[in-house]
Amino acid sequence: SARQGYQKAVFHNAIYFLTTKDISVSIKQKKDALKTMQGFAEQGDKVAQYWMGNTFYFGYIDGRKSYNEAVYWYQMAVDQGNYQAMNNLAWLKVVSQGTELFDPEQGLTLALQVAEKYPDSHGYLDTLAAAYAANGQFDKATATQLKVIELASHDDCQKCDKLVDYYQVRLQLYLNKKPVVKTLDN
Repeated sequence: SARQGYQKAVFHNAIYFLTTKDISVSIKQKKDALKTMQGFAEQGDKVAQYWMGNTFYFGYIDGRKSYNEAVYWYQMAVDQGNYQAMNNLAWLKVVSQGTELFDPEQGLTLALQVAEKYPDSHGYLDTLAAAYAANGQFDKATATQLKVIELASHDDCQKCDKLVDYYQVRLQLYLNKKPVVKTLDN
């Protein structure tokens, strides 16, 4: 039991070092945290696999992004039923037009699974709306985005003011029959 608690502390410490914006944390500390996280991920920990995906998707180590590497780790976590990874993988697959990662059909399949599990999550439904749009289903994208805005507009949604504006921009895209497209520069 003590050992398990220690491993959890090591795991959470690695997440902290990977994600912190504290400038006193060195690149070496971040790389050490990545090695630690990779060890957990390679042992089959789906949460560690998700964090490995995030590390490469968001560029936690010195701003270095690798979407192919993110997809690899997200897929490992998805294979074990991690819905956060499933959402992020769906997002990458539907906004990456013009790259080998673009797979709007698979992105929609993943986004539908996540939305079925979490039907009241504005963040996950936002991904579903983008997936509909990437597949040319702009009426469904619009209807879904309207639900996203409604969910994010509730008083109990903390820090959603800026998100609603962000979601409104996406709604305008869908009303204009345009998908979300992100420039993915590895």
